[in-house]
Amino acid sequence: MHRLAQFLARHPVLDRLLAGTFHSRVSNPVVALIARNLGRRVRKTSMRELVDAFACPIPADDSTDFESRFLARLTASPETRDRVAAFLEDLGGLHPQVRAGLLRAWIHAGAIGSVQRETQQCRDRATGVERAYPLDVMVAAFGSCNLTCKGCYTAAELGAGNATLENLDFVVDELERVHVAHISLVGRGEPFFDQASRRLLFDIAQRHPQMLFTVYTNGTNIEADDIRCFRKTPNLIPLVSFDGPESISDWRRGPGVFRQARETLRGMKEAGLLFGYISTVFRQNLGQVLNPAFVGEMEESGCRFGVYSLFLTFEVGAVRAMMLSAEEREHYARDFALLQRTTRIPIFDIDGLEAHVGCRARHGATLFIDAIEGRVAPCVRDSSSSDDCNLFCGRHPGRLVEILDSAFFRRYRADTSGRHRCAAFDRADGAKI
Repeated sequence: MHRLAQFLARHPVLDRLLAGTFHSRVSNPVVALIARNLGRRVRKTSMRELVDAFACPIPADDSTDFESRFLARLTASPETRDRVAAFLEDLGGLHPQVRAGLLRAWIHAGAIGSVQRETQQCRDRATGVERAYPLDVMVAAFGSCNLTCKGCYTAAELGAGNATLENLDFVVDELERVHVAHISLVGRGEPFFDQASRRLLFDIAQRHPQMLFTVYTNGTNIEADDIRCFRKTPNLIPLVSFDGPESISDWRRGPGVFRQARETLRGMKEAGLLFGYISTVFRQNLGQVLNPAFVGEMEESGCRFGVYSLFLTFEVGAVRAMMLSAEEREHYARDFALLQRTTRIPIFDIDGLEAHVGCRARHGATLFIDAIEGRVAPCVRDSSSSDDCNLFCGRHPGRLVEILDSAFFRRYRADTSGRHRCAAFDRADGAKI
């Protein structure tokens, strides 16, 4: 792969020709054929070998590039590699249409996309350009929600309406231009709030079958037609929010929400979809989301992976009391590592990974885009930005690269004081209570 990237970097005309072919619909049948052959030929026993091949040894210092350090930490323990291998083996239980679509998206976003990213980085180094390209991006596209959760990050922004399909399509085009591998559709609101939101969600994923999307949802408004649409849109993976067992989930989200969301999981499982759960970790649910029985319940409901994210707020009062202190976060990290060794499905804690490899936003490995207003910010948790970092102002192909090269983003990435920890938590911990 590295030699191919170096070759393409020296031959930009060929690189542009191949990139145009890979990103066109013409390539889909070819990639689909490759995916089908891979699905037949790869033995289950080879999955651990595949995971080991992609895993990197943890470097002793910061000399290795950030992407390699992040991947190394992600697959650091043998237990995690075993679970990822088992996860890959278990994909055989998905609906065939879902499995084939996932393979197509992963070939594009993983194999082809990684070569394109490295090619661009080789070209940048040859011309003396220092530019960071995000690996994954969080995009806010929905403006309304049917719930009023305690501590909601975006409660003050709800009611603004959704992004237009034209604007959201432009956002994804710009992210494909910089070879982003994965987009998380995170709100501001609920993507299944109404029919317009549903159409926007499925339309954008179907317009970009080569991009891998995850979508965060509370799971209460997903209907049978939506599950059928997920099957037809396998590059769109739902993450359903659960804050622990029924009592604590309903405490935060409202009576009956847990049972509604769990019924949604049952429908997704019967349809053979790939989906997972996401838990926001706060003081009131800390012991419950780290209980192996809760993870077992999520697995029994059909979730094939779990994601954990620490609650963070800059507010004071009752909401502030939900956020873990710095000492509590250290205890949580140790307890999560113990839980991770015992679960049968892979679970991931992005905050824990950043504690080892550094702030992804400071290294330019992630990004937040508000597709409703066009604002581009380094991080979803601390979405402050500059007025000139708006994707829709002076809109044209390549606008995102201009923003990443702007004075604001260069200053942000140059601030090495926050590179080894989450800048948002530093700000929240220092806030006057």
